[in-house]
Amino acid sequence: MSAGFKETRTVDQVLNEAIKYVRHRPGVVEVPISEALYRYLAEDVVARFDVPGFNRSAVDGYAVRSIDTFGASPTNPITLRVIGFMAVGDEPGKFALNPGEAVEISTGAALPINADAVVMYEDTRRSGDYVEVLRPVPPMGNVSRRGEDVRAGEVMFRRGMRLLPWDLGVLASMGVYRVRVYSLRVAIISTGNELVEVTDVPQEGPPPGRVINSSRFVIEGLVKSLGFDPVYLGIVGDDIDRIAKTVEDAIKGYDAVITTGGISVGRVDYTIKAVMKLNP
Repeated sequence: MSAGFKETRTVDQVLNEAIKYVRHRPGVVEVPISEALYRYLAEDVVARFDVPGFNRSAVDGYAVRSIDTFGASPTNPITLRVIGFMAVGDEPGKFALNPGEAVEISTGAALPINADAVVMYEDTRRSGDYVEVLRPVPPMGNVSRRGEDVRAGEVMFRRGMRLLPWDLGVLASMGVYRVRVYSLRVAIISTGNELVEVTDVPQEGPPPGRVINSSRFVIEGLVKSLGFDPVYLGIVGDDIDRIAKTVEDAIKGYDAVITTGGISVGRVDYTIKAVMKLNP
């Protein structure tokens, strides 16, 4: 008599045992980042340029020469002449500061030529074409420096890394549109005479003794969430030879095979028996 489920092992034990027999190397495909979510990188991704590619304001306020703000205080403000406004998207060469000048600036805008700091609106008083600076700002104060997020030549993503939603944004900011990822096609085989496809179920429900094959959708979703490609091969009835042939063909044509049903010790639990018939 079979020991059945009296002898059990943990998931980790089973995985460690199975890994010993894995010799297959998955294929590699190049995909746009819009299709790379949850997939595993097949090679390192190196930054081609700095991000940001220029010094930019981290706050809304006034771009200044930091030396011009030295000694500023609410009781002893320093007055600078405002010569213009820098918006996001404007080129740095739009303005060049001379001593005693400032440029109003938006968060994210490039610093004008000669500016090396930004004074926040909260630390100023505006009057017409002039602004009073109430607090000093150090060199590069309130500035996001060039290369602060990504440095040219830096390995930003390592081979084998799984790409998550925010990673796609970083890749796009680096100018990377396509990546090479591992391609793993996973065959899904459902077994059991009782199964019926959801598309074949009449309005009143499945016939007595039949159940809808719902687990295939769970498995397909899990496989997709791991970044792999599920391929559903359909339902195979309770027939040892048919199950064995279907599994054998799937092993030859796919990177991995998942079966459902027939793994207990009942009279019609044929999947384990069918797999045992295959050549090692």
